[in-house]
Amino acid sequence: MDQKVMSANLLDGPSIAKEVLQELRTPLATLASEGRTPRIASVQVGESPASAAYLRGIRRNCESTGIAFDVVQLAETSQANDVLDCLDHLGKDNAITGVMMQFPLPRHLDGRFLQTQIPPGKDLEAITPMCLGRLLLGESRVAPCTALAALRILDHTGVDLKGAECVVVGMSEIVGKPIAILLLDRFATTTICHVETRNLAEHTRNADILIVATGKPHLIDGTMIKPGAIVIDIGYTTVEVTGENGERKTETQGDVVFAEAAEVASWLTPVPGGVGPVTRAMLMRNAVEALLEHPVAARTAREG
Repeated sequence: MDQKVMSANLLDGPSIAKEVLQELRTPLATLASEGRTPRIASVQVGESPASAAYLRGIRRNCESTGIAFDVVQLAETSQANDVLDCLDHLGKDNAITGVMMQFPLPRHLDGRFLQTQIPPGKDLEAITPMCLGRLLLGESRVAPCTALAALRILDHTGVDLKGAECVVVGMSEIVGKPIAILLLDRFATTTICHVETRNLAEHTRNADILIVATGKPHLIDGTMIKPGAIVIDIGYTTVEVTGENGERKTETQGDVVFAEAAEVASWLTPVPGGVGPVTRAMLMRNAVEALLEHPVAARTAREG
């Protein structure tokens, strides 16, 4: 396929995230004047280096915006009833705006089930059945954070989504499917591809906007991208590679072959430094929206 070589504009995640956080300052100031402040509680079962790094990023965002943040630490040996009791307690605590659960969970716990038990009114990541159902109906003020991040990044490009050919590769309940719903709400012509899609490249080469969220490193190469397309790479996988001197080292890779995509696409997210920072900023946004939607919560000072 003949392609015009071009240098893609990079979509800088930290800069876009900073814009999102800046926009929250006015509603946060208004809430503070009313004696209310968002308060996020994150439930952590056991220890996980990946979760710890993610929580550090969230804490930094909370501190920069004035949102309160608590980590509720449970033992590695906690059973399902222990986690359910914790979620019930947080759901009844009016000082808590929103609840989130950190993954991975210990193997003896059913993460999918426990996610459904997060109080819907405090589900900041919009992963409970009620929140996802309201998203489908267009009735929710919150949505899955990564899906919101992808849409916000697209808005940064100035693209008109009406009628645009959008292809989403990946159909998870917290990323691929919600992104497709949000795109449809903006009247984009949206196709979802998945592991059983035949001739994947035939679909991706038709995309004005290509969003990839599979967790399969380098699934999409330059030949699979329409020249001038906008490419949002949500993949984030740590792999072991061989360095120039033959040494083994770890490297973070996206679902898209970055160097090849940069020669074809008009806009492109790097990995890391693309969708991730905006996802965390959207969690802050959801915390504010949840408090606005459910106002009887999160007084500045805890009672009792």
